[in-house]
Amino acid sequence: KQQELNSILYSSSGGNVVYDGGQFLWPTTITKISSGFGARWGTNHNGVDISKGRADETAVAKLRTSLDIPDNVPLFLYVGRMMWYKGLKISLDAVAKLKARGEDFRFLLVGGRGDVDEILAYIKDTGIDDKCIFAGAVYDREVLRTYYSLADMFLFPSTYDTNGIVVREAAACGLASVLI
Repeated sequence: KQQELNSILYSSSGGNVVYDGGQFLWPTTITKISSGFGARWGTNHNGVDISKGRADETAVAKLRTSLDIPDNVPLFLYVGRMMWYKGLKISLDAVAKLKARGEDFRFLLVGGRGDVDEILAYIKDTGIDDKCIFAGAVYDREVLRTYYSLADMFLFPSTYDTNGIVVREAAACGLASVLI
């Protein structure tokens, strides 16, 4: 038991990275299974329930058409709860600067709850409402995979969520991410 415990040399805050017996296991969570002398520990591997790889290209094209997104325009994507503490202002201010420079793009926001009304008001006040598309919450995993496959870049500015599942979902769909 002691050797088993000694093999776990490092766990970052939140249990996101573990060094175990000469290899990194990422992402993981260390879980205490029992208490007392000789307590048992286990490794729970975090993952996503979204299929790996891009969604069907026909579905992607259909979504692009339904959202009226031109083919030749970069598309940024945010997926998550619409909460200010998720750092959305950073992305919104960044795309406002792109617009001020005359760049054409679209910023697709997928999510709901929280500060939706305030965020939509900020988008309008900032003058980027013609570049932003609010899709609302999407719960169907295959439809969400289509959103990831549609985008060119995933923006996740949260300093609150240091290891958000949405980042892994984007990666599973082959979508590059910008994180803070």
